[in-house]
Amino acid sequence: MSGTPKRIPALRTGADDITRSLGSLMNTSFRLAETTADVMETELATVIRLSERVRDQVISAEFLENARKQELPARFRRDAHAIVDIVADVGAVFFLASINFLDNLTGRTPSGEPVTPAA
Repeated sequence: MSGTPKRIPALRTGADDITRSLGSLMNTSFRLAETTADVMETELATVIRLSERVRDQVISAEFLENARKQELPARFRRDAHAIVDIVADVGAVFFLASINFLDNLTGRTPSGEPVTPAA
């Protein structure tokens, strides 16, 4: 009797099936999350456009221009833009890291091709 354990093909096949199923589940979940985020962004853009229309109908362009020239509101505006940029950057990094994580976990590229190991 040899001391080397023998591999059981059925276990390997079962593990491969589980890995493929998990990969498929993750890919489907990612597509759902991506579609949801796309819908949310589209809705947000619509709300922004509608809000701008209401603003333009309620506040005169001259009054708005004068208000924007005030130092304190202008600083708040710059700071708010900087915060939005930072949040967008963090979100983009998280999004890309999630894609890379899923690709590495499933062994697939975004096109669905198997990852080719580097030489």
